[in-house]
Amino acid sequence: MKALILNNVNFDFNENRAEPEIFARIGLALGEFFGTTSTVAIGCESDIESLAAVNAVSAGLMFYGINVKIVEETVLPVLRWMCRQGICDGGVYISGVKSEKICILNNRGNDITSDERKKFARIFIKKEFADVLCEYSGSSEKISAPEEFYTAYISGIFLEAYRCLCLDMKNIDGNIKNIVCAFITSELFPNAPIFVPEESYLAVSKVLGKHPNIIRCGSYVGDIMAEMERFIRIPGVYEQYLMMFDDFAFEIGLSHYKALKGLDRLRSIVIPRIYRKNIFIDCDECEENELLEYIGRNKALRKCFKQGEFLLHNDDDGYVMISVNSGKKGIDIDIECYREEYAEDISAELNEIISEYKGKKA
Repeated sequence: MKALILNNVNFDFNENRAEPEIFARIGLALGEFFGTTSTVAIGCESDIESLAAVNAVSAGLMFYGINVKIVEETVLPVLRWMCRQGICDGGVYISGVKSEKICILNNRGNDITSDERKKFARIFIKKEFADVLCEYSGSSEKISAPEEFYTAYISGIFLEAYRCLCLDMKNIDGNIKNIVCAFITSELFPNAPIFVPEESYLAVSKVLGKHPNIIRCGSYVGDIMAEMERFIRIPGVYEQYLMMFDDFAFEIGLSHYKALKGLDRLRSIVIPRIYRKNIFIDCDECEENELLEYIGRNKALRKCFKQGEFLLHNDDDGYVMISVNSGKKGIDIDIECYREEYAEDISAELNEIISEYKGKKA
């Protein structure tokens, strides 16, 4: 195994050694990440490779002084719930063919953020745990059937779900699920902010119309969770959190909504068609920020404004984000809109502005 999927992001560590040693070292790196004497829950899918990886990671954690609660065969939302209940200080979930996927959770059960993921990668690659001599050896404990407690917990939040537990969720993809979660939250909790992943923002905005508080998040799960955590005490936010990140909670929440209000309004939702276009503009590194400023000052983009290190153009027809590409020398232009003509018009307009800029630099 030469690559690891860490919290849904490919993490290359260029190792050719045996897998058990790799997972033991991952456990040591997690020990440094969480801190000595922390309590960490670890679970996995039911395949043999994942179970073996749990043992290796647990060994590394305990060697570093971490107390380990082993759940073994369970689902990720149960591990999230255990963290949020204060049973542990963090969690590790292993899944996938040949155990190539690891999800690291913080003490609230959220995926670690992109910055935290980089911190863990640095610890692992630089072997920042290598010279540690731990005086305290961690303990291990097996946890039996936490799923029963989790099921009872979810049923206690969506109290009316038991009346309509007959829904089939198999054909609901990620984008439609995001729209349905946002719609149900807005209906049941009118004053709650609505959190939407970047790829579903335009569609949700169209469906909810003039909702005053739609918060556009990134695409990375850990960053979305961190944003929601800031508002988690507001009624409706945790309910949306559960539905977005747990298929079981989503089905229970939908059943709860059906019992209270029926499905007529939900079935009346028209999912808008979204057109997307990505353009990469190659340029020298010294030109990137200057080019962003030039585009931002151009009068042709009347509603364009600067926000951090990117430009945002937003109107009733669509959304344009212009940012520096982190991997190549150039800028990315991402266009989302309701009409294909809008995407073509705005890209032509931007190409004209960029050509004008390059002509002045020549």
